[in-house]
Amino acid sequence: MRAAIVGAVMGCLGAPGLQAQGKLPDPRQLRPPLITTENHSDRLKHLAQERLGLLQLAIAAGDTAALSALVPDSAIPDSERTAAARAGCSSLAQSVSRLHAAIERATVGGGPPLAVDRPVVTVAAVGDTATIAATFVAARTARIPVALTVVGNGAALRVAKVNGLAVSACTGATRVGIIQGVARRTMSGGG
Repeated sequence: MRAAIVGAVMGCLGAPGLQAQGKLPDPRQLRPPLITTENHSDRLKHLAQERLGLLQLAIAAGDTAALSALVPDSAIPDSERTAAARAGCSSLAQSVSRLHAAIERATVGGGPPLAVDRPVVTVAAVGDTATIAATFVAARTARIPVALTVVGNGAALRVAKVNGLAVSACTGATRVGIIQGVARRTMSGGG
């Protein structure tokens, strides 16, 4: 009975009625993806957000190969490399590996390992440059501010500069480890 009612409703309101009104596109025609129908600045903004998402996934997974492909060494300022080395991390990959290991230990009981807090994207008025500023929150404890500048368009989009990630990931790993150690001592009564 229920199937008959659904069939009758679909027959009255369904695809043949819409097709007759010209609402459905011809399935044999190729259609451009929605992103290509956006204006240039919106497209660039979405692509920058995509790069931020890929960066978040690479960090959360501790995937240094994906990270190296996404963020070339030339994108990290020398001053940040020096600061990260002083904090105990010789490279972005080492910073992220340390952070990933600390997150894994801290989130054994659950919770988001790495979240993004309020990303803000600004697109240059002229050209193909977008900057996205965001804060990664690692294991609900360490805040890692990052500014990512992407240049290009479409498939040619590349990360040109990353500020804050190498040194913040390295020191963030230490903060996550310290907070996790304090929580463990507190729960065991050794405060």
